Amino acid sequence: PPRDPRVVPPGRRLPGELDGLRPGTYAISVNFVQGLPHRLLSSDGSTVPVDQDAFGYFRLLRPSARAGHSIWIYRLDDRDILRVRRLWEKEALPAAQTAH
Repeated sequence: PPRDPRVVPPGRRLPGELDGLRPGTYAISVNFVQGLPHRLLSSDGSTVPVDQDAFGYFRLLRPSARAGHSIWIYRLDDRDILRVRRLWEKEALPAAQTAH
């Protein structure tokens, strides 16, 4: 999934992130959902920084499944995408909260 454009500077966005979030299934580490910074491997094999709260917008959404204890599965539809896009139009990031 794309990182939150309010968090990632334009010069550090990846090509696929410019298209924005799309409906589909996403597997996200609970650490990313809770806003912890980290690094991930991009499709070209390089590492990419995951800034604090880069995937925090998933806190607005309810996971549909879990893989073990630390990976949450999200199945996003058009309504979910609209909620996230509306959030991205605002300035404030959502506060961390416990998953449903």
